[in-house]
Amino acid sequence: MNNKDFTQLGAEGSENYQAANNITINKIGLSFAEAKDLIMLVMEQNFIKFSEQALATARIRAEEMTTDYLNGLAARNPALVEAVQQPGIQMAIVAAQKEYIKTGDKFLAELLVNTLIERTNQPQRTVLQIALDESLSIIGKLTNNQINMIVLSFAVLSVTVVGINSLESFKSMCDSDIKPLVEILRIGGSDLAHIVGCNCGLLLPKKQDYLVDWQRRYKGLFSKGFTQKEIEDILEMTFTSVNTQCPGLFVNCLHDKDKIQIGYMDEDVFEKNIVEFSISQETKIRIKTLFLGNVMSTGEMQIYLSTFGDYMEKLFAMMHQGTLALLVLNAVGQTIAVTAYGKILNKSLDYKLWIPD
Repeated sequence: MNNKDFTQLGAEGSENYQAANNITINKIGLSFAEAKDLIMLVMEQNFIKFSEQALATARIRAEEMTTDYLNGLAARNPALVEAVQQPGIQMAIVAAQKEYIKTGDKFLAELLVNTLIERTNQPQRTVLQIALDESLSIIGKLTNNQINMIVLSFAVLSVTVVGINSLESFKSMCDSDIKPLVEILRIGGSDLAHIVGCNCGLLLPKKQDYLVDWQRRYKGLFSKGFTQKEIEDILEMTFTSVNTQCPGLFVNCLHDKDKIQIGYMDEDVFEKNIVEFSISQETKIRIKTLFLGNVMSTGEMQIYLSTFGDYMEKLFAMMHQGTLALLVLNAVGQTIAVTAYGKILNKSLDYKLWIPD
C-alpha cells in the first residue's frame, strides 16, 4: 500500500503541501494573512491617487480597521473570512475604509467594523443587507452626537427589554440603558434635519409620546391596582373563586400595598397566559378589562419616573419640550441604531428584530 501514489487535487487558489510517501495535503480556504493582504490590496487600488503623506496615513488607518474586522470575523465565525473575496463584500470594505480614513475617529471605526461584520454575515440580498450597505456610507456623514440622538430615539421608542417584572428591574434598565444616552447627548438645532437629510428617517408632524408607549409595553408596572371588592364587582364572582380558578393571576399592587393587580407586565404576556385558565370567555374579557384599567396617566408616570434621577427630567424635556419625539427611523436609521446601541451600552441586539427579511 505504501508503494502507491496518492494525490489530492487542489482547487484554483488553494495551497498544496507534499508529504512523505507521495501524499498530497490540500489546504482549502483563505487564511487570515491572505485575507488581510487582499483587503490591503483593494485599499491601495482605490486610494492610489493620494499624495505620499496622505497615502501613508490611509495605509495605517486601513490596516487598523482591517485587523479589527478580521479579528471580529474570526470571533463571530472563522468561515466568514472567505467572504472577503466576494465583490459585494469588497465594495462594503472600501465604503467603510473611506469613512474611517477621512477622520481616524475611533468611535466611528468601531461602528464601521461592527456594521461590516454583520454585513459579511448577510449573504442574501434582503432589506437588512441593503440597509447595512447603505449605513456604511452614511455613518461617516453623522456626528457622534447625531448618532447618539438616533440611539436614544431607538432605545426609548423601539426597544422593549425582556425580563422586566418589577419596579426595581425597570429602574435598573433605565439606569443602564437610558441614563448613559441622555447624559452624553445635546440637542442641536439642525441635528434632526441633518439626520433626515442623510436618509436615516423622517420627521412626523406630531410628536410621539414615549410615556404612552412605555405604558403599553410595560403596562403592569404602571397599574394603580384595585381593591378586592372592585375586582369582585367587575368579575361578578368572589375573589376566592377567581383566585382558585386562575392561580398566580393576581399579585400585590406594585405602587399600593393595600391593593391588588394582575401580575403580567404587558399585553402579549397576558394574552399568552390567560388562555391557559379554565374559565369562560366572558370572564376572560372581564379580566382583560381589569388588566387594561386603572393605569397611571402619563402625568402620574412622569412624576413617578422623576424619582429615578435628574436624567428622567432631561429625557422628558428632550422628548416633549424638544423635537426628538418627531423622529421616526427607517431601516437605515434602525441599522445604525442597533450597531451604536451595542457599542455604547455593550449590549448585543438582533438586527432582524427591527429589519426583518
